[in-house]
Amino acid sequence: MSERNTAVWRVDESEPLVSVVIPVYNVEKYLDRCVQSVVDQQLCEIEIILVDDGSTDGSGALCDAWSRRDSRIRVIHKPNGGLSDARNAGVAAAKAKYIGFVDSDDYIAPTMYRLLYDNLVDSGADLSLCGAYDCFANRMEVSQDGIKELIDSRTAIAMTLESRRLWVSSVLRLYPRWILGDRPFPVGRAYEDAFTAVEFLSRAKKVIIDPSPQYYYWHREGSITTRSHNEKTRDIIDAYEYNRLIIEKDFPELRELALFRCYWAHFIVLDKMLLSDTPVNAEEKERVVAYLREHASDILANRYVSSGRKLALRALRWSVLAYGVFARLQAWRRQCSLN
Repeated sequence: MSERNTAVWRVDESEPLVSVVIPVYNVEKYLDRCVQSVVDQQLCEIEIILVDDGSTDGSGALCDAWSRRDSRIRVIHKPNGGLSDARNAGVAAAKAKYIGFVDSDDYIAPTMYRLLYDNLVDSGADLSLCGAYDCFANRMEVSQDGIKELIDSRTAIAMTLESRRLWVSSVLRLYPRWILGDRPFPVGRAYEDAFTAVEFLSRAKKVIIDPSPQYYYWHREGSITTRSHNEKTRDIIDAYEYNRLIIEKDFPELRELALFRCYWAHFIVLDKMLLSDTPVNAEEKERVVAYLREHASDILANRYVSSGRKLALRALRWSVLAYGVFARLQAWRRQCSLN
């Protein structure tokens, strides 16, 4: 554990301004760095909820050690249920009006929750967002740019679906409890932020965006966002189909964007299947290929689909092997960008 700030915190924990929920599962190597960054927040009136989701390494003991050092920290030990289940447990236990999330292998700037909270209160918005650094083994990149602005929910949803200044990630947001509800995240699903981003944004009338990078998002090998195809990969398709239903009902003018994300999700799943070093479900792969071929005319007409994807789709209409060349080229380019 870090030697910084070794004094034991004692604060009035009955009325925290913000509850920070940190799901913890087998991250002994990263946990001290994460918790220390939250303890060091300039906004001191917080509570920190560490949800030990059935860790089998030393993470649970580290959580308990932190709770003894800082009275703002509470620990929940529970059987393993996945990230969504751990977040939901933290939300249920939270005391504050506003709730934020930090993933336990990442860390945050000391100004993060002061910035998010002050922006929310000063602007009168319903939701506050900040920027992030993408952290790789050999470099760090700012993921967002632009100016601070107050926007409506429709604009925020459009920007999120376009990946223009906004991510789907919940860790870059400060939520009022009423937006989250009682069990906000889908238990048993991967890509939980993709499932919930549009729904949460649709509940907010105004959203304040501050692109200042406050979150250090660590891309480590084997994390849920970097690993290759597995039994949960299909969830990303279901997530964007779920978003499409919300958009067609409440924001029909964004339907083309919603469909773009459905197409994109199918492309991503097919890429992962073709690049997988383990056997994939042949019927599932055929369903994804059939969907892309069936919707080929609409995909080619969609203005949000890139020219590269449209070229790859034309190859797919000819053969899956031809499309695979494109998938491998894309993977090679991504790998080069990490080196």
